[in-house]
Amino acid sequence: MYNVLSNLNDQQKAVVTHIGNLLVTACPGSGKTRVITHKVAYEVSLLEEISKQRIAALTFTNRASDEMYKRLNKMGISDERIWIGTLHSFCYEWIIRPYAVCLEELKHGYSVADEAYCKDLLNRLKDENEIKHYVFTPTSFKRDGTPFCGQYGAIVNEFNAILISNKLISYDMIIYYSYRIVSEFPRVAVILSNIFRYICVDEYQDTTDLLYGIISCLVKANGGATSLFMVGDIDQAIYGSLGGIPKTLEEISQEIAPVPIKQKSLTGNYRSSQRIIDFYSYFQTNKILIEALGENKDEHGLITYNKSIHKDYVLNEIIRLIRYHLDQGCNENEICILVPQWALIRKVSRLLRVKMRDVSFDASAMSPLSTNRNNIWYKVCRLLLSEPSPKIIHLRYKWAGELIDDLSVYTNTDMHNVFESKSTILKVINSIKSEEEDGIAYLEDCFIKFSEYCGISIDSNLLLKESYNSFFDAIQKNKAEQESTEYEVDTSIDALKQFYKEMTGVVINTCHGVKGEEFRTVIAFGILQKMIPHWAEINANNGNRQARKMLYVICSRAKLNLHLISETMRTDNRKVVYYPTELLDCYNYDYDDLDFLKRGSYPPHS
Repeated sequence: MYNVLSNLNDQQKAVVTHIGNLLVTACPGSGKTRVITHKVAYEVSLLEEISKQRIAALTFTNRASDEMYKRLNKMGISDERIWIGTLHSFCYEWIIRPYAVCLEELKHGYSVADEAYCKDLLNRLKDENEIKHYVFTPTSFKRDGTPFCGQYGAIVNEFNAILISNKLISYDMIIYYSYRIVSEFPRVAVILSNIFRYICVDEYQDTTDLLYGIISCLVKANGGATSLFMVGDIDQAIYGSLGGIPKTLEEISQEIAPVPIKQKSLTGNYRSSQRIIDFYSYFQTNKILIEALGENKDEHGLITYNKSIHKDYVLNEIIRLIRYHLDQGCNENEICILVPQWALIRKVSRLLRVKMRDVSFDASAMSPLSTNRNNIWYKVCRLLLSEPSPKIIHLRYKWAGELIDDLSVYTNTDMHNVFESKSTILKVINSIKSEEEDGIAYLEDCFIKFSEYCGISIDSNLLLKESYNSFFDAIQKNKAEQESTEYEVDTSIDALKQFYKEMTGVVINTCHGVKGEEFRTVIAFGILQKMIPHWAEINANNGNRQARKMLYVICSRAKLNLHLISETMRTDNRKVVYYPTELLDCYNYDYDDLDFLKRGSYPPHS
């Protein structure tokens, strides 16, 4: 097996080989993903051959879990000895699905509500209460079951009541009900503790209080038989508005007491040049010295700040910067465009694709397909549309295993008797063909053919039918929403398959969406008060602190080049003009000349 301690420095080895519970604080670029991946591999190597125990790695995003899964497969780690996924997925698969019968609210049946449905329901309730759609109303819970969002608690309570009356649960309900199950029924926590020898948590600083509660129940069960390994960076805690809490060592110690926990740190940065590090260190809240140790540590790179460009010219400036770095030999996938809001991703992606047809872009938000990964038809769709290739072969095997398990639950039969192995179900999926040319009709036809092979009827199985309707309803809503922004949605089969290929090209995302990733060149626009920080954080008197964290995350994604833009004349819904983020505007830094490349004469483009 792969030598799990190879290519680790002394700090990383000490962390990976630590025995017992450990909190790891790590600066940007210090190898958090490498460390947590090697920790999983190391602990797997210590399991006895006959052991049925697993090592779990809980991530904040699906993108992070897929990356970790691929790395571990390259290291030769067996699927049977690990579980990797998001915190939500862990709760759903290991707590809600097997133990829903424990709770009165779930024991008579439930379905996971699609995100599009939840969004529409919440907006309808806002309309009824004369609240603007853009007003942030988180639907998460506190441990006592009350809404995390105190100001709009009545709306959130009504939202939850409607879901429950329709036997639906939201993602936030998954977490809340999971906490209730493991805290009210200790035997469940003991069973899970027997299964998982180690629970590794990535980006712990964004963990909510309920998730801390769930994890502590599992770690304390069985007298501490399950160990905890948490990795993160307090300065990158940017999910406070959603309930993320960067708990201290003392607070985590209280959570899992009397089980002890220690703390270690990772300080070296193998990602960025020292110039980039020195720049973003200005935004630290937890002042620590960070030293560049990577190959590019002494390179100068470019750091620019443009706060004079009109918003109608921003797209052209982004194109200019992309062209410059491509001409300098930078690969497309080493460039990242950071947008301040999710809603802007589709518009920016569409315009860049029109203007730069010779350049590839990675913008997953463009897909009209449902993003509800708990929906069984999402899992069938993912296998139907993802073409077999060496790069994702291990992921397809993982998805195949999940689908067999889900089919067994939905049909109340052992689908392992229908599909002898993961290879069998993949062969079936790969053999399904349809004459339909439209992608949506193609999926409908393939779903029917797949269910016929399984010997099941979608119409006669309530759970399968509800999930089927939810899947296609979400597509129509996503399609309508995208077309409302004048984006022509391509639903051809080839177009839909593009969204399941390993995405390559210039990345377009928010700073939340690229946490943990790194790029040679980062271009970020919309760095404006009420965007960074968000206006809700300003109203809560937390604006300056949140701006520090957001800018810290944005700037620390860059290896060598960083371009920041605070455009002029961007306004809110009341036509009030935004101004540059105060913290950045007041930063007296010797930026590189914006005219390092001769400017073209650009027409305005809104």
